[in-house]
Amino acid sequence: MNNNIPAYQLANAELSHSKQLQHTDAELARVLEDLIELLSAKGIMSFTDLPIAAQNKLLQRKNFRQNLRSLNLITDEDDTALP
Repeated sequence: MNNNIPAYQLANAELSHSKQLQHTDAELARVLEDLIELLSAKGIMSFTDLPIAAQNKLLQRKNFRQNLRSLNLITDEDDTALP
């Protein structure tokens, strides 16, 4: 296939940007999880102040990370909370 076709180059660039956006979305999700945990730990907010759907999603992600860690599929370094 000819990679020099403008439409191909545009589609490839869009795919690359989409992957970058997905990666930053995942990073931002982790930042928000850490922020919620920090605010809860400092007593600024309660975890139960969040809507039930948000609580469930956060708990699912936390459990998923713990399961991956217990299976040695991720390390603490891979899943480091913000300082």
